[in-house]
Amino acid sequence: MLNLPYGLFVEAAFAQVTAAQAACATIAFRLPILAQAAAAGDASAQREARLMVREKVAAAIEGSVAGTLAMQTVWLDMAFGRMTPARAVTTALAVATAASAPGHRRAAANAKRLTRRAAAGARRR
Repeated sequence: MLNLPYGLFVEAAFAQVTAAQAACATIAFRLPILAQAAAAGDASAQREARLMVREKVAAAIEGSVAGTLAMQTVWLDMAFGRMTPARAVTTALAVATAASAPGHRRAAANAKRLTRRAAAGARRR
């Protein structure tokens, strides 16, 4: 039986759930903004659309670099014979966590920013 640090799995699962919640909130708040940008040519909505694309590209690049750097640990462990089944699981999880962290951070920041924006818009009405 593998002796695995289950705290890592719980942490990773919690990060995935919070990222999914933040992504849902971001999509819910951005859809009307994007529709407004497409239909009416609203300048602030178009800025939001450009920001969305820039953020996604930046998060993808950062995640790719972070995942590659984390993967170097795996390669070194394999090269020097330190790779065990349990270590393979934990390093794979570390690679996945490192690669997805930039997207998680951006999704959480966007959900927070767009929630504040929507709340401020509701107070003005």
